[in-house]
Amino acid sequence: MNGRTNTTSVTEVVEGVQVALEAPMNLVLTPLNARVDLTWTDPVDKYAAPDGQTATNPWDNVATWDHTIVVRKAGSAPTSPDDGELIYTETTRNQHQYTAYSDTSNVINNTVYYYAVYAVTSGNVISEPVVNHCKPIEGTPVYIKDITISQDASVSNHTAVGDYAIYKLNTGRENSHYSNLLTIDKSLTQNMNVPDSLARYDGSFTAKNQLYGFFAGGDDYHDKMHHPSDGVFAINASLTTTTAPVGLKRARTSAGGASGFGQYVIFVGGYYADYTGAVGGDPVNDTDAFDQSLTRLEIVNHKPVGYPGVASVNDYAIVAGGGNYAGSRFNASTAVSAYDSSMTKNESVAQLAKARDDIDAISFDNRAVFFGGKLSFSGPTGGTFSERSQDVDVYDNSLTRTSGPQLPVAESIPYALMHLGSYIVMALASGMGESDMYMYDYSLTNVLTLQNTERRYRNDGETVDKYGLIWGSYPDAFEVYEAQ
Repeated sequence: MNGRTNTTSVTEVVEGVQVALEAPMNLVLTPLNARVDLTWTDPVDKYAAPDGQTATNPWDNVATWDHTIVVRKAGSAPTSPDDGELIYTETTRNQHQYTAYSDTSNVINNTVYYYAVYAVTSGNVISEPVVNHCKPIEGTPVYIKDITISQDASVSNHTAVGDYAIYKLNTGRENSHYSNLLTIDKSLTQNMNVPDSLARYDGSFTAKNQLYGFFAGGDDYHDKMHHPSDGVFAINASLTTTTAPVGLKRARTSAGGASGFGQYVIFVGGYYADYTGAVGGDPVNDTDAFDQSLTRLEIVNHKPVGYPGVASVNDYAIVAGGGNYAGSRFNASTAVSAYDSSMTKNESVAQLAKARDDIDAISFDNRAVFFGGKLSFSGPTGGTFSERSQDVDVYDNSLTRTSGPQLPVAESIPYALMHLGSYIVMALASGMGESDMYMYDYSLTNVLTLQNTERRYRNDGETVDKYGLIWGSYPDAFEVYEAQ
């Protein structure tokens, strides 16, 4: 990391006419235990030439980026570079656009920290800042209460952005499209205030990146028929929805894997099924990526199809496993690929410990973790769809694989997988109404049992501030866990 510590004042300005750069952009904070990870994008140099043209003379350049400074202040936003603690100076442009800078200097849990990031020119002129805030938390997750949703419906999928967890609700196959989405904020207040511009029944991709929560694809139910959708829309931190002008490359009714990755969100695999009788259940190997302008990128497909696991780790989005059809048989895959920030695919990644499909994946403390999955179905003695793996595979930023702890319960499906406090929280479902809750700490070696309420079937997990919200069926309710 090419940074330097700067202990002198940053407000000195050289004599003469000076021009400031634009403020840095896309400041994303990830609060962890006594640590905050930061990513941002540095501005480009300024030229006197008109926009869209390239300067032809050295004197056309009016502002050259030299370094970026990060100022931290507890409790309120810095009003200037000298209002707060100068914690970091970076001299390599966009060094932390994808790879986070980790602030561990006297970071106190349960304290709200504001970070202001300024760009500084070679003439020592300071830009306006980009500002964001967060609260690092330690805390062991503890169940505190149940909350029921205000609508007569069930939860089908979810995402999150800013201070909100966001849920798609279903009422039933013949009346399944709510016009709005359910939001739950950090005060645990519910609202149906987000327009669902592409109302669909089920199965859509959900993910989040630096700026948005996403819903993509899914099962569009109308005329008493199910139809695949290629639609994509994004939700920002002010709960404004925007539909991508170009949707998925191929419509899907049942989503594969999805993950946020730097400025992108990536969607991999899934299934196409048009229940009009023409086509049904075809696995799809398409890979789609959308940038922050919601423009879709054409990128190389991932080989496995169906339900691969997808998670990000610093410089890469990692795609693992998945399934495809060979003749009349369904086969799981050991393949692992990684996409870098240019969306170039790297296939020289250590394979999964065991071939699996329908893998649950999560990014955790600069690692991509893949839990369980369905085992291969290769012949009469090769297993059945009901057999599941207890394997856990962990990949770091060097794309090296290590084995994590085995899932504690055989033949179980990881549900409600989420970060909360210093832990990954997971519900393992082995059947309707049977769900054990477990926690993994940062070392991924200590597996702890989490006390829960009645043994309902737990489907989805999402976090907002210090709370984890786990949707459980039979009876329907959110279980609320707090990192204390």
